[in-house]
Amino acid sequence: MLPVQEKKREIVRLIESHQVVVLSSETGTGKTTQIPRFIQEHFGESVVCSQPRRIAAISIAKRVAEETGTELGEYVGYSVRFEERASEKTQIKYVTDGAFIRDFIDDALVKKYRAVVIDEVHERTINIDLLLGLVKDAVFARSDLKVVIMSATMCTDRFLEYFPGSVTYHIQSRTYPIELRYLPAPRDEYMDKIISVVLEINKTQPPGDILVFLTGEDEIEEACRRIGQTEKSKKSLAPYPLYASLPIYIQNKIFEKTDVRKVIFATNIAETSLTIESVVYVVDCGYAKQKVFDATMKAEMLLKLPISKSSADQRKGRAGRVRPGVCYRIYSEDAYQKMESFTIPEILRGELSSLVLKMARLEIKNLVTFDFIEPPLPDSVIVALNQLYFLGAVDEKGEITHEGRLLVEFPLLPKDAKTLVEGARRGVEEELVNMSALAGNIICRKEKFCMALETSDHFTYCRIMEEYERSKNRQGFCYTNGLNPQNMENALKAKKQLLLVIEKIRPQIGQKESAGTREERIELALLSGYLLQTAKIAGRVKADLAGTKARVVVRRLFNPRGRPRERGDRRIEETWVVYKELTKMDGKYLIRMVSNVWTPTVHKLVRQYRETLRDIKFSFDLEANAQDGLEAGR
Repeated sequence: MLPVQEKKREIVRLIESHQVVVLSSETGTGKTTQIPRFIQEHFGESVVCSQPRRIAAISIAKRVAEETGTELGEYVGYSVRFEERASEKTQIKYVTDGAFIRDFIDDALVKKYRAVVIDEVHERTINIDLLLGLVKDAVFARSDLKVVIMSATMCTDRFLEYFPGSVTYHIQSRTYPIELRYLPAPRDEYMDKIISVVLEINKTQPPGDILVFLTGEDEIEEACRRIGQTEKSKKSLAPYPLYASLPIYIQNKIFEKTDVRKVIFATNIAETSLTIESVVYVVDCGYAKQKVFDATMKAEMLLKLPISKSSADQRKGRAGRVRPGVCYRIYSEDAYQKMESFTIPEILRGELSSLVLKMARLEIKNLVTFDFIEPPLPDSVIVALNQLYFLGAVDEKGEITHEGRLLVEFPLLPKDAKTLVEGARRGVEEELVNMSALAGNIICRKEKFCMALETSDHFTYCRIMEEYERSKNRQGFCYTNGLNPQNMENALKAKKQLLLVIEKIRPQIGQKESAGTREERIELALLSGYLLQTAKIAGRVKADLAGTKARVVVRRLFNPRGRPRERGDRRIEETWVVYKELTKMDGKYLIRMVSNVWTPTVHKLVRQYRETLRDIKFSFDLEANAQDGLEAGR
């Protein structure tokens, strides 16, 4: 019997007598699978349970459907980005936080649910903080609404203060002693150290699976390859990847029984969202990738940063589920003591354009007075409003426009949604959808990749998707070109869903005259969302960002095995590039997903948006060759 089942009567009594209950427990007590069932069985009405990650929402829904002996999508269902399995019969629904926010857009009081469960609130993502505010408003308006806030940490005071009259309850988990071993390694060498630690565990330690925390997909795939290629480990150690973009059937392999020891290389998704009962050994690199808004660069970056003490403790706790375990920390005890106690809430460090647009769509007039559990920084809100104003998503008063209502239909960043809407207006939506759907790491064998176009990563992605769809042997196509077949299938699924959204809103989009070549129309659509993310070329691998003039390194896709393909019949000696990602590595700023754009096109758009750019105080350096570019663009 799970710990939470032993406390069922007490928990149900608390929920019955209080409108808001804050539950805390370590992962593995069964709260996520059981609490929604307790509520539904007691009240006999529908319950929604939100999750920060799609993998958790889907896998938990499947687990609960199996436990209740029902077909997934009937009594138990889920709704995540690009996918839904639910019906009118669904009584327990697991959703991502973003999908749940869409329910509030349709009905601010979410009357179709008798109870709301917000899980993993300790993660404090932007969507979680917005949900907490929306649920608080609904609680005041609906006396019948039951709310359960669930955290994997015992620090619940903040939530008790936020919801007046709420009560807290802690579910004690069953854990075994965990031995800590500190094995520090330099930041740029921890991968080698981790591989050696894993091999040493396999060679010298008693049976038990190994869970390794790494920062992202690149590191995880590299680690799986290195273990797989180690000849001695082939018969005694099986590597498995675990990250959010993996298909569910691949993720589920980590739960299957094997004849050999498993080593699971995972992101922080394995901290709290999933419990792997067979794990006895944990190896913690001490880092995680976090979204951070850089006010100087006026951009959000995904950076590798030290984790918090809370995260380190969560990772350690994965080792003691079935018997005494060991946690190997690839950093020093002094480094642990210097960590922040908790991860800084995303609302205080992230880019807020999606949040501000959702709030505008929810008709929340004043962001400053909205009752956030922790309000965003005013400067970050201003930057977000400026970006949305440039996109035409909000007006000068900060109220949502017709364009903004179109953009919020997409489960994407507003700037990405803008490129799709503009692509539909110009008759090139499929090409823009290809570029948008192929997000994430699609290249798994860099030494085999040979599809990079010389001057455009965006057109490279577009061509990859086109050739993949045409291929009669897609697995073979991926193998030949060093592509990740799972991520390509994910991209194809995302593409279909995005095209469905476009068809749904096409009557409201309107059309523009399809003047210019296909490539020119694609560039115009791309720049409609990303004009503020352009840079002026300042050398072979350097550029100066528009707006800040900061010098950055240009990092493009490349073909290790030979000459890059040419982009087409267009000249490549351009002055400007557009980029999708800005990051920082070894003290230097880098831009990725980079494409040359025709200089006259940039000048044309700067001229077209001159007043808007002036309003948001964004400047372009068009002095050099500006007259030539403007003349060519006429």
